[in-house]
Amino acid sequence: MQNWNLASLSGAGDIISTAEDLSQFVLAQFQADDEVLAMTRAATHALNEDSSVGLGWHIRKGLSGENWIWHNGGTGGYTSCLVMNTESKNAVIVLSNVSALGDLMIHIDQLCFGLMETL
Repeated sequence: MQNWNLASLSGAGDIISTAEDLSQFVLAQFQADDEVLAMTRAATHALNEDSSVGLGWHIRKGLSGENWIWHNGGTGGYTSCLVMNTESKNAVIVLSNVSALGDLMIHIDQLCFGLMETL
């Protein structure tokens, strides 16, 4: 499928990345002395006792009680999910060619969180 051209909404889905790019991004998130990145992971709005939102990140309590920082996304031809635990320095990145326009997208999130639970 052709990549979407979102024009003025490019921040909502025009980022083209690779597993290597995202791995480097996650490693940067693991740097405890990076105060700017730490601010993006700080909760700014609580949804309930186990879930909140930061600046561009969702925050969810993992089974261990530690915070899992995550985000997903997708377009007509792709779906992705990234989950990380900055305390244990573990992360899972799933990139797929499953369209975000169908019911199958939820399986990508489930796969990502399921893999994270095994770490």
